[in-house]
Amino acid sequence: MKLLLVLLLTFSFSIKAEENIAWKDFKESFIDLFKAFPYQFQTKSNAYTMGLAVPTLAYSFDQDDRISNLFRSKKEKPLYNFMADLSIAANFPIIPFGFYALGRSQEDDKMIRFSKEVFVATYLAAWQTVILSFIPVNERPNNDVSFWEKSFRGSSSFPSGHVMPFAVLTMKTLQFYGPTQALIPGIMTFMTAYQRVQEGKHYFSDVLGGIFLSIFASEGARLYSNHQNNHPFYKAIFEHEVRVSFMRKNGAPGLMASWSY
Repeated sequence: MKLLLVLLLTFSFSIKAEENIAWKDFKESFIDLFKAFPYQFQTKSNAYTMGLAVPTLAYSFDQDDRISNLFRSKKEKPLYNFMADLSIAANFPIIPFGFYALGRSQEDDKMIRFSKEVFVATYLAAWQTVILSFIPVNERPNNDVSFWEKSFRGSSSFPSGHVMPFAVLTMKTLQFYGPTQALIPGIMTFMTAYQRVQEGKHYFSDVLGGIFLSIFASEGARLYSNHQNNHPFYKAIFEHEVRVSFMRKNGAPGLMASWSY
């Protein structure tokens, strides 16, 4: 009987310890969410992303009606509708909490770190999405939106919040596990973006803006956490430095770009 009592006490204390560790990690991640904000503007990869985002968004704003009408002319796809509905649930911390619990159960420090960065990047992108939605950029093509689509943001449809959790998950999976594993959340991001434009809830520029914002938040979280053991494919794309200089060959001037990582 005494042995059973000792075992029960030991088990209860271990559970309590795990709860304390999880609560501590959650509080740290919540604080990191705000601390990571300025790092979005310090990482060079986001400067390069901005160089791509500005002309791409400018073009999409100019061509929104044509591109969005093309999407809306397509037949609805049930799987795409399901994925867009699933993205609403993904805006809650189900994904990072799930990976955190799995990482703890398997004593996988890499997965625990992954789950924390997913949490920070997801909600960093989320509250920035909410703030930007109060700027009158785009009026929704179709105002027939659900409670979840209009209660936590402004009236502007830019940027899309639906694509954000899957886009962040794609970036973080690419960072920690590589392009093969990132393919699944990448497809989920595409399906959700396609459906939001096809159903008339967003313009093409809205979903594009949501994806770029997710990349910014993901990179800010990565730089703040200072995680070094990232996947080589990810390092080759995002952890690099580009330098542009002038050169002269055979008497002709030109530009020279160097790419290092």
